[in-house]
Amino acid sequence: MVAIGMVGETLLFKALSNLIGRARPPTQIWIILKIPGFPSGHTMAAVTFFGLLAYLLAPKMRSAFGRFSWSDWQSWSCFFIGFTRVFTAGII
Repeated sequence: MVAIGMVGETLLFKALSNLIGRARPPTQIWIILKIPGFPSGHTMAAVTFFGLLAYLLAPKMRSAFGRFSWSDWQSWSCFFIGFTRVFTAGII
């Protein structure tokens, strides 16, 4: 299911990036890419991967604390990956 989700995320990323077509920031660090800058492929992949992991594994945990901790860790992972995309672009 995670592999299917990641394939769907890739197709969604390609469709949205072609539809939106926002240019990348001029302060790109080290790597120059020709694909649009929004939406972020890293962030979309993280939300899909970690979201599916939380969705699939949290119900199998026995304790409520375990489910909350697992889901919380997944949410923070998605947040920090998105934050690093903005931070490395030099927008902040």
